Amino acid sequence: MRYIHLTACEESALKKLHKTSGNSVVRKRCFLLLYSNRNHSIQETCAVGGIHRRTRERFFTKWESKEGKEKFQFLSVAAGRGAKLKLEPLKEKLNDLVKEHNRNLNPLLHLLETQYHIKVCKSTLQAFLKEHGI
Repeated sequence: MRYIHLTACEESALKKLHKTSGNSVVRKRCFLLLYSNRNHSIQETCAVGGIHRRTRERFFTKWESKEGKEKFQFLSVAAGRGAKLKLEPLKEKLNDLVKEHNRNLNPLLHLLETQYHIKVCKSTLQAFLKEHGI
């Protein structure tokens, strides 16, 4: 069996992060490390965390390979893993389309789906337009 054995300093830092972090991924990873530190089996850890055994192995290997503060920095999701925007390539065209349809989004949604094969909901389109000042 493979367990993570934490130092007292690491354990207290992980407990604090687990309680105070606003990021659910960080909280989940902290919990898995703390759970493994209590010598729970691989199956139990995976079942409680809702992850695959292989994911757990990769995560633990990464944790063990890091030193000092680097261990805590990798707990958050790496940059560039967020959702890619479907509407970003059409930003210039959207500006013209919004003006053409007098800010009525219903025909704009239909046009995006038929001509550009991009299906988004109205609230997503509104948020995108607001974010880009269109």
